[in-house]
Amino acid sequence: MKYEINKKWKKNILVMGSAFIMMLSSFNVAFAQESSGQLTRPCEVIANDQVVAYVSDEEAGRQVLTGLRVHYYDSVTAQMEANIAPLVTIEKVTGTMPEGTYIMDVKSAVKHIVELNKDEGAPIKVAYSDTLKEIKAIKPKKKVVQTTKLEKGEKKVVKKGEEGKKYVVSEITQVNSEVVDKDVMKSMVTKKPTTEIVYQGTTITSKNKGKAVVAYAKKWLGNPYVWGGEDLRNGIDCSGFTMKCYEHFGISLPHSSSAQGGCGKEVSIKDMQAGDLIVYDGHVAMYMGDGRIIHAAGEKVGIIISDDYNYSNIVTIRRIFGTDTDNSTNNDFPSIKTIEKGYNSDSGLED
Repeated sequence: MKYEINKKWKKNILVMGSAFIMMLSSFNVAFAQESSGQLTRPCEVIANDQVVAYVSDEEAGRQVLTGLRVHYYDSVTAQMEANIAPLVTIEKVTGTMPEGTYIMDVKSAVKHIVELNKDEGAPIKVAYSDTLKEIKAIKPKKKVVQTTKLEKGEKKVVKKGEEGKKYVVSEITQVNSEVVDKDVMKSMVTKKPTTEIVYQGTTITSKNKGKAVVAYAKKWLGNPYVWGGEDLRNGIDCSGFTMKCYEHFGISLPHSSSAQGGCGKEVSIKDMQAGDLIVYDGHVAMYMGDGRIIHAAGEKVGIIISDDYNYSNIVTIRRIFGTDTDNSTNNDFPSIKTIEKGYNSDSGLED
């Protein structure tokens, strides 16, 4: 009979335990295991009326705050002095936990809050102010000196610039390891920078002026020949062609091949350079270099390049640039780089 009573009592205990567990499940209240073996309610980590994590107890909550300081700052001083805002409270769960939430360990809670802080309006701000001492570089200044010793567009560094240094003391404020404010308290130059001096050329030599007029003449290759014409695009004769090409660079030549034979100064065949005028009996052409000429050759061919300048019929060779006929200025010419590009290309100078 005693055995039957004990059996019945054990059955009642099992039924009551199951009912109690079902009741806890229906209320969705979580519990944590204390070291003593007793069950206790978990805690909410609350910032600005927002629950940012559920942890096992108050001690775990305090460890989460310490973990945030350690995450954002490396120095022990910063970890100890960093302030957390807004005020974070750790309170026991008194009601039902939202569906889908769970109790985190300290490491997981710290990681979770750090992720929340990445969004705009971080729920928890770990702030730290400190004095920052730095040695900063001072960039050197550059001084450009115009010189006639270099061609237009050429540059030459005659004195290299060296960086200076300055000692800077600043008060900085960081929030979640990002600097949000920096106030310079002291700045002192410890080494003055050395100014870089650059020479910039302004001169165009007669040789490069000659290349420039040849490059310009190339633009009109293939256009028609018209006796007495002065239109580079629609029709021009031989002396009109050389006249208009030089006119582009500020030089006035007569519209006559024989008259152009008296302009500038005479040079020998061995001294010819690009841009020189080769005057024949009743014709004039422009020397290009490498034994070639460019000219308005006649109605059948228009403006062409000839590979043979026919030196046996030359009356005179005239250099215009660098003589009394040269009224051009350096401003009339592009840079040396542009001249060389046009001179070496088939299409001549770009517009």
